[in-house]
Amino acid sequence: MTALIGVLLLVKMPEEVSMPLIANADKYVHAFLFMVLAWLVYHDARRAHFSSVLVYLTAAVWSIGWGGVLEVVQNYCLTYRSGSWWDFVADLIGIAMGIALARVWQK
Repeated sequence: MTALIGVLLLVKMPEEVSMPLIANADKYVHAFLFMVLAWLVYHDARRAHFSSVLVYLTAAVWSIGWGGVLEVVQNYCLTYRSGSWWDFVADLIGIAMGIALARVWQK
């Protein structure tokens, strides 16, 4: 899943993309993708029998790190994409939602 999110966020988009008329639609996509990533990392850490605190730390640190790396790569290594602090904020919101969802789901 981590690789899939990386590919989706780094792939070159066609020049003319018809986006729906939803304000900041790409932020919703970022939040959704990182919600799924954090949820999956959380459950993988639980299956690995990590301690309770380490489960949360693993899900948060891995997902935040991946979001940060992707934004840096977009900003400094690609000419057809640009990194954005607002995209990273959307990633963080998605990560928080994913961990919260995973926590509720486990009960």
